[in-house]
Amino acid sequence: MNNNDKFIELYNKLDTILREHNNISSRTISCIKRYEDELKVSQFESVRNRGFALESIRNVRNTLIHDAKIYSIDAFDINDKVILFLEKEIDYLLNPKRLIDIAVKIENVYSVSLNDNLQDVIFYLSKHKISHAPLLDENGILLGVFSESTLFSYLLKHNEVSITNDTKIKDFYEYLLIDNHSSERFEFLPYNKYVTSLNISLNKKAKHEKRIAMIFLTKTGRKDEKILGIMTSSDFININ
Repeated sequence: MNNNDKFIELYNKLDTILREHNNISSRTISCIKRYEDELKVSQFESVRNRGFALESIRNVRNTLIHDAKIYSIDAFDINDKVILFLEKEIDYLLNPKRLIDIAVKIENVYSVSLNDNLQDVIFYLSKHKISHAPLLDENGILLGVFSESTLFSYLLKHNEVSITNDTKIKDFYEYLLIDNHSSERFEFLPYNKYVTSLNISLNKKAKHEKRIAMIFLTKTGRKDEKILGIMTSSDFININ
């Protein structure tokens, strides 16, 4: 089987999967057109690019199928990258990713506790170029988040920051509470939510809005549940 034949086979398979997922039997409706339109309005650039790629693929397929003369002379030579793209697209639909699949599992996250030494925490964050450290209780439930803005907020109120060998994270507790971060916000989502259904604003839309810094994944998306994974804006760059 050459690539052109495989291209048509994969395109038809993608169409069949989409019809089954959306319970559409009418052949007057282009399921792939609907799918590409959904992708093209995604908040993620990589997903939008997939939509535009599918649009080009659909146009090539229509030309091949509806113009027998062109198909017979192999006017189009489908390359391996297009075949791979369609295979991946089919895999996305058959094996959809959930948020926990792309998140950093909590056991791999650097977190802090109330009695941790502040100097040690700052040194570790600086050494490993980590911007935020979640504050967890003994049950793994989020109490707050330590970040550079924590010290900045403290400085604004007290005009100075006094850190000694005895300074603990708990001494800054008021500023670690997620609602007290002046320029960033934190979201909670169910760990098993599909990536394709994610719809969340990662950037400020207005001056009064805060930039999202971290997304915490719990069992049902409640704040009072154990943290299972964490996502930052960098985790969304390669979402597809």
